[in-house]
Amino acid sequence: MHIEAGDLARTYAQVSDEELTELHKSGTLTAVAYEVLEAEMRNRQLTVPSRPTAEEMLAVAARSARAQSLGGHWRGEARLASAFWLLGIAGGFAIGLAVRLAETLAPRDEMLRTSAGLVLLAYSVFTWVSVWRCAKNTSWIGWAYLARGCVVLSCLAVVFSVVLAVAA
Repeated sequence: MHIEAGDLARTYAQVSDEELTELHKSGTLTAVAYEVLEAEMRNRQLTVPSRPTAEEMLAVAARSARAQSLGGHWRGEARLASAFWLLGIAGGFAIGLAVRLAETLAPRDEMLRTSAGLVLLAYSVFTWVSVWRCAKNTSWIGWAYLARGCVVLSCLAVVFSVVLAVAA
């Protein structure tokens, strides 16, 4: 994806001085983006700091990669959208499908059914913790409340299912 300098200039003209300064410090911009950003900062008579070094930019990239790992999700470093949609929705669908497949292929194998249920429960707990911890990593606080509400409802659904299964 190629973005023109004029597009960047229009975008930078619409953000606050603080956002420009933070963006400059981010270490995630291309050379052209830095040139356009620094021109906007000079137009606003802001102090233009030195650009991040290559080592600082590599450190930012490494932190970003760590945040998007499974460990990053568990620690609450990943974006909420990633935790919710990738782990919660797509991953939950895939794990649930695998469990259903195992149950279909061996409907009388209690050990397989129990193992599959435990895998599903372990994945669910991992996902709940990840979504809960990553909820703070969103641009609108409403998404955090909605995601945490989904975690609570999902936990309650599992508890209700277990109670029904035990009662049966």
